[in-house]
Amino acid sequence: VVQEYERAVIFRLGRLLKGGAKGPGIFFVVPCLDSYRKVDLRTVSFDVPPQEILSRDSVTVSVDAVVYYRVSDPIMAETNVEDYRIEFNPASFRYEFEERTVVDFVLPQSLSAHQALRNHKWM
Repeated sequence: VVQEYERAVIFRLGRLLKGGAKGPGIFFVVPCLDSYRKVDLRTVSFDVPPQEILSRDSVTVSVDAVVYYRVSDPIMAETNVEDYRIEFNPASFRYEFEERTVVDFVLPQSLSAHQALRNHKWM
């Protein structure tokens, strides 16, 4: 039985069974021939721990993040990605921000504020 927020991807002898993902509800599998994996379609979130990063221009920046993801196609999630539930790697997060300067952090925020003020209808 598969819940409303889940889908079952069925494999027969290791190959994807045609017909797509099954669910919600009851589905049948042939014992010893079929195997299935349940895929959760709900939005999943997890925190990235705060990190102190030294930018390229030698300024310490504290970076904190929350990551959200949702599976929209359960077959693609199971067959094309090794493990879509993998946790976020803080090392890649650190590498991404070490290559930037402080201006790279502050400039997009100030530009978006400038755009908001520019597009605001003043009476």
